[in-house]
Amino acid sequence: MKFSQVLDITQPLFDRCPGNPAFPPMEVSHEMHAEDVGWNTERLNFFTHVGTHIDSPWHRDNGGRTIDTMPPDTFIGPATAVDLYGKKPDEAICVSDLEPYGSRLNPIVLLCTGWGEKRSNTDEYLYHSPWLSAEGARWLVEHGVRGVGIDHFSVGGANPEHVEAPHDVLLDAGIWILEDLILPRRLLDFGNLHVIALPLLLKGGSGAPARALAVSTLNGSRSAFAEGGGR
Repeated sequence: MKFSQVLDITQPLFDRCPGNPAFPPMEVSHEMHAEDVGWNTERLNFFTHVGTHIDSPWHRDNGGRTIDTMPPDTFIGPATAVDLYGKKPDEAICVSDLEPYGSRLNPIVLLCTGWGEKRSNTDEYLYHSPWLSAEGARWLVEHGVRGVGIDHFSVGGANPEHVEAPHDVLLDAGIWILEDLILPRRLLDFGNLHVIALPLLLKGGSGAPARALAVSTLNGSRSAFAEGGGR
């Protein structure tokens, strides 16, 4: 497969980087130094759902699949970028926002709110993001998607009244969730958009950190991953 554009949509990890306030902040420390012992080495201490990461169904259901049992090709495939940049703080992503994409919906959906560019330890970013409604999540399930990404640390935002429902709807259907992305507007101009988002192979994990890429394939080139995965 040939790419005309490759965009890294992963948020960087660093000491006390912004993340879900329900979890302790990430800690990054430099434990060894080349001038002392010949090697530079860091230690990371963080929850698996901090930073760009994928939720597996086991995140909400002990009977769901863990991240290591999901085939890698399910995290690779054609994607649709949904333009939600006009969404206001605390505003729900509803069926009416998604319906215009129904005839051209791909297996992976990126909910592009612009919130990833606000990433910081501020009240607005942490607690007032747009969020996917339960009805919107059910619409995505009914339309056969296999993965949903969003540019915030939670597809349901941080409000306890909103956070659980979209997770339950998607994960109960076996759909993975890719959170804490950065999705700039120029992503909307990508032709033949594909996503590659590979989680760490964490045995028994409810999720895992991932490196996520948005790629535009050249016109006429067929993706070897177009039919990958399923649910």
